[in-house]
Amino acid sequence: MHDYLDVHEASALCGLPVSTLRHYRHANTGPESFRIGKKAVWPRHELLAWIEAQRAASLRGGSIDHYVAECA
Repeated sequence: MHDYLDVHEASALCGLPVSTLRHYRHANTGPESFRIGKKAVWPRHELLAWIEAQRAASLRGGSIDHYVAECA
């Protein structure tokens, strides 16, 4: 397991196209990345934290109150 992922590895981990990650990097948005020499890399822990933040920000449903009301 690598601590730093290249664009193809990062794409596979988060399920986004390589072009989207490149666009995010160019636009200074998305998961944190930096260069090692000429190669852009994404720290694995930062990518996983960004994925979790996306999940938390877009989470819908799952409220226990909703299930209790449906069963009553």
